[in-house]
Amino acid sequence: MSKSVWLTTDFLHPMDRGGKIRTYNILKELYRHDEVTYLGFDGQLPGEDPLKRVCEYCQRAISVTHRQAGRGEIRFFTELAANLFSPLPYSVAKLRSQESAEKCAVELKRGDLDYLVVDFVHAAVNMPSNVPVPTILFQHNVEAVIWERLYQQQTNPVTRKYYELQWRRMFNFERDACRRFDTVIAVSENDAAKMRADYGLSHVAAIPTAVDTDYFRPDPNLTRTPHSLVFTGSLDWTPNIDGLRWFIDLVMPIVARAIPNVKLNVVGRNPRSDLVAGIKGRSGIELVGRVPDVRPHVQGAIASVVPLLVGGGTRMKIFESLALQTPVVSTTIGAEGLPLDHGKHILIADSPEDFARETINVLSDSANSTGLGLRGAEFVREKFGTAAVAREFATICHETVDRVRRAKSAR
Repeated sequence: MSKSVWLTTDFLHPMDRGGKIRTYNILKELYRHDEVTYLGFDGQLPGEDPLKRVCEYCQRAISVTHRQAGRGEIRFFTELAANLFSPLPYSVAKLRSQESAEKCAVELKRGDLDYLVVDFVHAAVNMPSNVPVPTILFQHNVEAVIWERLYQQQTNPVTRKYYELQWRRMFNFERDACRRFDTVIAVSENDAAKMRADYGLSHVAAIPTAVDTDYFRPDPNLTRTPHSLVFTGSLDWTPNIDGLRWFIDLVMPIVARAIPNVKLNVVGRNPRSDLVAGIKGRSGIELVGRVPDVRPHVQGAIASVVPLLVGGGTRMKIFESLALQTPVVSTTIGAEGLPLDHGKHILIADSPEDFARETINVLSDSANSTGLGLRGAEFVREKFGTAAVAREFATICHETVDRVRRAKSAR
């Protein structure tokens, strides 16, 4: 039995982000055979206990008190202003915690520990400088790519300059952080190749996206609502918001001209105020917000839409939709890093006109829609179940431990 510490920021419940779901899918299998200590921040949603369900993915949990400023709070704007003089990107600086670093250092002094996993590169800001065990970074995205694409999209000179600053800081932080680890685990071969090229890394591995195919299994008692679409994702994440705006403003009007009663349900946590204002009063669009179970909303739709213009890593929601036999219409960036074939497992389009055409086709052609759903579900179940991916992750960790120990003994 191997023993590991996982250093991260949030605990995994509620599982309202793709990265948390991905980590959960791996850990719930891994901790059955290994001893896992999980160290994260306890500040999540009011009234929710983030430690209540940790027994599902670790034997020990260590909580750190750390509250992040909400948008609109005075502290938020104060931190943004102070960040102008910091070398760190704001998304990293706001997660810096002396308590987290100190508690991690205590755990690393255990004589029986085999390795340390840092989950998400942002958490590396709290990794102690001296780590006596092999180190592994679980890298869900190449974060600098996201910020670079956001910067390239900006037209306002002030906003563009801000995003450029954040992109360059994230690139430097991410490069330096990745180089501290014995192994970096990416979630796609595209991301792995990008980090090798940009950051000069030699020990980068890639694992496929894992899906709990037992949980995401179609309910035979649910029926799909005709002419309905669904979008799922965190509604406080800028790439999701930008993609939704693009779809609502440019794609939906074209679809509505062909299918007047088309409806889009927008499902996800923490809808940002500007998104709420943009959707309010729009015909055929309903902001559902946070839900306890996303499955009925996804299975109840004819198709899921993933209109991302910016992103990185891989999209959990695509595999989850496919596992529920719900066809997916996505941009190229939305499906980036996933081994899916256009027309066989998924529909991919990048211009508003092409995206609308594929959406209209899947909404109006039931045979095509059913075939896409069945082929996608079969592919996901065969290739991307959680147990197989977790075993691959564990193998990479154990190989890292062996390599580092051999290198130390050869000195």
